Amino acid sequence: MKANDIILRIIQLRPSLTTFHVAKLAYLFDLACVQLFGEPRSGIHYKWWHYGPYGEDIDRAIGDLENKGKIKVEDYTTMKMRNSRLHSAVSSRKPKLTSDEEQLIEHVVKRFGFMTTAELKNFVYSTPPMIDAQKKHAKYDSLNLYYRGDVPDAFFNTETVRALLGRERKSSLKYVSAEEVLAKIGA
Repeated sequence: MKANDIILRIIQLRPSLTTFHVAKLAYLFDLACVQLFGEPRSGIHYKWWHYGPYGEDIDRAIGDLENKGKIKVEDYTTMKMRNSRLHSAVSSRKPKLTSDEEQLIEHVVKRFGFMTTAELKNFVYSTPPMIDAQKKHAKYDSLNLYYRGDVPDAFFNTETVRALLGRERKSSLKYVSAEEVLAKIGA
C-alpha cells in the first residue's frame, strides 16, 4: 500500500511526530504531487475532519506499520493535557518510492515538518482545498485535492521545481517542463 510507504518515510525523516503532524505532512505531499505530477500518490482519501485534512487510511497505515514492526507508537500527554500519540520509525530501510517521491517527501518534511502545531494547522488551512471546504462548510466531506482556486501555491521555490522536473521522466507520467510548472504557480 503506497500510503504505508509515504507515511513510513515521513516518520523516518522526522521521528516523534504526532498523528496530527503525520496527516498534515502526507496531505502536503499529496498536494505537491497534484501540482507537480497531476495526481496524488499516497492513495489516502482526505476529509476536513477535526483539525484539518485527515483520512481513515492514515490510521490503517499507521496500524499496519506498527503491526509489522516498522514504527513504534507511544502514548503521551501534551503540555495542554491532551492525549496524543508519538510515532517513530524502527526500520531504517527506505520504503519503495520513486526518486521523485523521495525528493518531494524530503522537501515537504524539511519545509513543514518542524512547524509548531499551530503554524502547521494554519498553513494547511490556507491551502486551496481546505479554503474550498471551509467556504462550502463541507466538514467531513472529501477534499478536492485538484481545487486550485485563486490562492497561489506556496510549496516550492524555483530551484526545487527545476530540480524535480528538470530531468527526463522514467515513468508513464506525462513530462511537464519546469517552465510550465513555474508559470502555473506564478514563480
